[in-house]
Amino acid sequence: MSSSFFFRVFLAVLLVVGFVIACGGGGGDDVVDDDDFQGGVGVGADGVTIFWQYYTGNNFGLGSFALEDSSFIMAGNRGPDIDEQDVYLFKTDDQGLLEWEKPYPLENWEGAKVVRKTGDAGYVVAGTNRKASGDQDFLLIKTNSSGTQTWTSIFDNGFNQEGQSVWPRGDGGYLFLGNSWVENNGHLSWDACLYSIDAMGSWAGTVGCLGVIDVWERAQSMEKTADGGYIVAGAKGAGPADSYTWLVKTDSSGKSEWEKTYEAGTAYAVRSVEGGYIIAGKNAFHDEWTTADVLVIRTDSSG
Repeated sequence: MSSSFFFRVFLAVLLVVGFVIACGGGGGDDVVDDDDFQGGVGVGADGVTIFWQYYTGNNFGLGSFALEDSSFIMAGNRGPDIDEQDVYLFKTDDQGLLEWEKPYPLENWEGAKVVRKTGDAGYVVAGTNRKASGDQDFLLIKTNSSGTQTWTSIFDNGFNQEGQSVWPRGDGGYLFLGNSWVENNGHLSWDACLYSIDAMGSWAGTVGCLGVIDVWERAQSMEKTADGGYIVAGAKGAGPADSYTWLVKTDSSGKSEWEKTYEAGTAYAVRSVEGGYIIAGKNAFHDEWTTADVLVIRTDSSG
């Protein structure tokens, strides 16, 4: 597919994220009355069909992408309130009309960050499981093509952690991106690492951690690159109140090749474009919201 197609999908994801934020994360009453908000379809200046849809039911989506037939798959959370949520997956047609939806309830709070299509036409969802104690573990859910759950894996490496992304590998396994709250040299901070998961969802070891020890790093997005490697974006710095936009390139195994930091800010999404990468986020520290504006950075192939 062309880079312009992926750029349009990239912008669509940003719009979805912005809409979720505007709706307050899906908790509480619906923002608008369903009878007055049924969606619409139009044609843009370039001849591309444009649609918008609103999905009710105390849910919100985080990860989404277009499939080969122009339909869409989205993963997020669903529940009666913000403290009681299940992973939620739904599939639409090419106009955004709902085809099926599936919740995946566990014992505690769960949240999905991203969904990917797998080689068997099913899906894999990466996210976070929160235990009753408040500690968080990595979460992976595998489904078939209709969203029926195949297996669920929860990984606890002894720290507080959050799952951010996953990519299927050629051997049938997966490369999983997560952040762990760890102790380095007597103080706690976030580290971003890549992990190997086998085809049945079993933990197969740590591929490597990105960045350096004793520096606060929190990854938010990972995409595959044309050379078979991966591009990872997030924030890095002295801490969440002193962070810079962060970009890391890895090889096909997930080992870091190079990393760059830019202006003060936080990246939430990254995509490959012709000759380089495009990053989207906010021009503020990770934990700073009241003065944040949208930030977009375009780089060459070396960052």
